[in-house]
Amino acid sequence: MSNALLRKALQTFESEETSTKSGKKTKSGKIKRKKAEADKKSAAKRTLKILKVLSAKPISQEAASRVLESYRGKLAKDQPAKLSQEEQSVFTEEDFNNGKTSLAHRLLLGLSNCKCFSQDDYYYKEDSGKLIFLPELNQFNWETLSALDMDKMTSDVQEALLKPFSIIVVEGFTILNHPPLRELFNLKYFFTLPYKECLRRRQSRIYNTPDPPSYFDLILWPHYRRHLGEVTHLKDITFLDGSIGLASLFHVIMSDVNQRIN
Repeated sequence: MSNALLRKALQTFESEETSTKSGKKTKSGKIKRKKAEADKKSAAKRTLKILKVLSAKPISQEAASRVLESYRGKLAKDQPAKLSQEEQSVFTEEDFNNGKTSLAHRLLLGLSNCKCFSQDDYYYKEDSGKLIFLPELNQFNWETLSALDMDKMTSDVQEALLKPFSIIVVEGFTILNHPPLRELFNLKYFFTLPYKECLRRRQSRIYNTPDPPSYFDLILWPHYRRHLGEVTHLKDITFLDGSIGLASLFHVIMSDVNQRIN
């Protein structure tokens, strides 16, 4: 794994930004920059920010080339894509512990004028009286749709569609199992994981309330299989192997988004 290409690009952009800043000082002190020049500088700053983040992360040479090419081109532009409300690309990621939130954050870096919704923000509170308590595990069941305020989440996404966002990203583990919300999406993705990999990722996480020893086998995994079974017949969902890595998932989705907005 090497970040040499991105680091070199980062140095180039930092150098260009320094030159740009020093170029502002002239004898007259009165340089009128045209809108196109302002847009170019804004795009450069955005690309610089992206490169600073990505250059610090492990990434393959091939992935680095793709990222650099994309960000130096259309994705680096600091202007929203011209889409109608109906054409806004709302796309999704599922399922348990497969990097969907990390990918959503990376997409936010790569997309202009983007809004993200995370299903985790819509859990009911423990004292709401709406959660299912499992006395045998001394734990609430967090893996069901009923544990989430899906009506509010759907309403929030609908409201966002009325605003001038170019892209809306919605991520969560059961968002495709709620038809009123699912029908709003133009691109839909379900990330799958085999049992052992899902268990490994779950065990590596640190939660405010740790999982009881049997929570994964008795609750989480059966619910994952159920959620998957409920949507496998839907033709407009793309099922992706969540174990292929963030870089590969990012490339697949960004390619689809580019086709959608071009």
